[in-house]
Amino acid sequence: MNHSRTHSPTKAQAMLEFALALPVLLLLLFGIIEFGRLVQAWLAVQNSARFGVRYAITGELDPGYCELAASTLGYEEADTFGTSPAAYDCKVQRAYCQSLPEDEQEDCDASQLTSELEDWARLPSIRESARAGVAGASVIDDYSVSGDYLTYLISHDLLHLGNPALNSYYHVTICSNRDGDGNGVSDFGRDVSTEPETCVDMAASPDVYMDDAGGPGDRVRVTVTYMHPMILPLINNIWPQVPLVAWREGIVEKFRVSRISGVGGVIPDVPTPTPLPTNTATATPVPTDTPTPIPTDTPTPTDTPTPTNTATPTATPTPSCDDLQTDSPLYFSDDDIRIPLTNLSGVWPITINQISTLWDELEGQTGGPWHDEVDPLPVAQYFDLYTWRGSTILNVSPNVY
Repeated sequence: MNHSRTHSPTKAQAMLEFALALPVLLLLLFGIIEFGRLVQAWLAVQNSARFGVRYAITGELDPGYCELAASTLGYEEADTFGTSPAAYDCKVQRAYCQSLPEDEQEDCDASQLTSELEDWARLPSIRESARAGVAGASVIDDYSVSGDYLTYLISHDLLHLGNPALNSYYHVTICSNRDGDGNGVSDFGRDVSTEPETCVDMAASPDVYMDDAGGPGDRVRVTVTYMHPMILPLINNIWPQVPLVAWREGIVEKFRVSRISGVGGVIPDVPTPTPLPTNTATATPVPTDTPTPIPTDTPTPTDTPTPTNTATPTATPTPSCDDLQTDSPLYFSDDDIRIPLTNLSGVWPITINQISTLWDELEGQTGGPWHDEVDPLPVAQYFDLYTWRGSTILNVSPNVY
């Protein structure tokens, strides 16, 4: 007896269809995962820029960077003066300048030295804050990838910025429109021709690569660059990484002065060199001789006198002491007592010959709150000089009254 067996094509057909559909399904699945990773990295970079600029506008800093700032700027003795053991806090006391030889005291400004130390220490502090905001992205902080930011600030060498062609590269650029010399032109500018974008100190000669966080009222920009690695098969062989760049700008708060006038403008770009023009020979036409007409006598008109307007003298305002006004009440800044004054006359210069301060008497009574409420008297604080526009106008013996 013969038995015939028939095979159903259903199973073979299903396996063939599954084999054809599997690559498409895997590609779709990996694509969803890759897109999700890309969105997450983009949000992390945006968040990093926000963290950085929010910290930058406050003027805050990590005191842990003060020692490196003093070492880089050569202010170790100034920063640690009066402390035992030596402590770095990015603060220079006025007593340090007074301890110098007389020929060096005039060029020593404790407030300026403090500002320079704080501005340097703010840079790695801002980067550290921005780095905390990029959580979720696979950042590699190894020197061979993301560079050594502290060494870059010291050497100003782009070689210390790492290799932006590698996966998980991360860098923070800080730039401002600070106008240190007051000439109306920003001292710093963005150089977008480098990778990553850098900040250039155009006031230096020659220009140097240096980040800057600006001062009160300046505009500061924090730019974050990140190279997101791709993991999708086949695609990552052709497109191994996606460059992600985010930036935020803000106005630095008034952490050193009592009042800010105006808001800083945009942060300029570093000018790119313009190629020299090439000389092109141009054909010069040969003029054709033209007959010259015979001149005809023409009567000369007689000038008619024009009345001359007589200028009316402008009344000069009478000088008044009311033209000297204070912009804000007296306030304390470190170990200085400041009184902002403004000349509103627009015509007459004002010279300060004497300023009298009365601390221990109120109207109608003797004794004042400063002396009455402080017991004992602050022996470490006293009046020793008056300054106007940064220059000393009066030296007095130490006097707490």
